Amino acid sequence: MKRGNSLSVCLGVVALAVLVPAVWAADDIPSFKLRKSQEKKFVQQVCVAILKAAHFSGREPSLEKYEYEEVKKGRSKLTIRGSYKGLTTGKQYVADITVHLDTLDPDRWEVLRVEYSDNNNVPHNRKKLEQLVKKFNRVE
Repeated sequence: MKRGNSLSVCLGVVALAVLVPAVWAADDIPSFKLRKSQEKKFVQQVCVAILKAAHFSGREPSLEKYEYEEVKKGRSKLTIRGSYKGLTTGKQYVADITVHLDTLDPDRWEVLRVEYSDNNNVPHNRKKLEQLVKKFNRVE
C-alpha cells in the first residue's frame, strides 16, 4: 500500500471513530418535546430507552402495547407494556411502564416522572431512569 493511501485510510478511521459515537448518542433517546411525528415509532423509541436504562444488559427490547390517558387538564400518562430478554438466561421479561406527563402546552410536553416495574428478580436501575427523564426533556 502506498503511503498516501495508508494516510487516507487512517484519517477515515479516525473520522469515523469521532463521529459515530456522537450520532449514536443523539439517536438513542427521543425528546418528548419533538414527539409529534410518527407516534408509534416515537413510543417504541421511548420504550426501548426506558428498558435499556432500567436493565442495560437486557436484549431485544420491544414495545408490546401503549395507551395515552388524560388524568386531568394538562396532565396525562403514557402506559407502556414492553418486554426484553435476559442476557444470560434468555428468559423473556415483561415490563409495565408509566410515564407521567405535563401536557399543558400541546407542542412541548414534559416528562414529570417514570414509574417502572417488571417480573425480573434483578432490581432495575432507578438512578438511570431518573437521568433519562432529564434527557427526555431536552430541547434540540
